[in-house]
Amino acid sequence: MWQSVANVQVTRAESTFSEPSASSPVSACHVSMVAPAGIPIDVWRAARYWPDSLSSGKVARGWREIIRWAGDGPDGYSRTLIRRGVRCHVEYEYDGGDDSDSTYVPSPREAERTSCWSDPAGVTPRDTLQ
Repeated sequence: MWQSVANVQVTRAESTFSEPSASSPVSACHVSMVAPAGIPIDVWRAARYWPDSLSSGKVARGWREIIRWAGDGPDGYSRTLIRRGVRCHVEYEYDGGDDSDSTYVPSPREAERTSCWSDPAGVTPRDTLQ
């Protein structure tokens, strides 16, 4: 979907991946997107697989978020989702600005990285520990 938006850089790769929600390294497929300055934000956001509501815990297309592995910060968030034997880790980053500098102009660049792997075990007790 991202490739339908001009100038959005999309990269795909496969590799071994160490992720906190996986108990050991896994073979994963990775897709990343960088939306550079100059592309209207509503244009490339419309092409994203993960909806903006992901940051509020509402996930579409049958994916369920595993809250234990969620993280938020001033420059983005990360989420781990699961659906029918597949687990995905999504990282979204943007320039959150500088609250201590009123003259700072944040970069319009945003990036999203998704890594997915087979997880036939589904949600485990490790995912629900506090």
